[in-house]
Amino acid sequence: MIIDFRRQSSAVPPTLIHEQAVKVVPKYKTLRTLIDDKFTFDAKIDAVCAKANQRMHFDRKHRSFNVNTCFMKMFHPVLLSLCLFLLVWFQSLVLN
Repeated sequence: MIIDFRRQSSAVPPTLIHEQAVKVVPKYKTLRTLIDDKFTFDAKIDAVCAKANQRMHFDRKHRSFNVNTCFMKMFHPVLLSLCLFLLVWFQSLVLN
């Protein structure tokens, strides 16, 4: 990974490894962190917000139907347990 700290980027000559040019990418994902070429972490923030909005879908639907908050607190652990059960069950079917 080549990091350019200059304020004004200029044309960088291609880096060659074993006579092959290294591809320049605008963002790179490593250890669950998206790093872009300007170190702004905008891509990571957008990805985290998108995932949070996706997970909040059920909460918004429950709130629109005026579901009790006690049930809403129980919903997510039950949903996760169900997903884990189905994953293990399906894996046991595939292995047998």
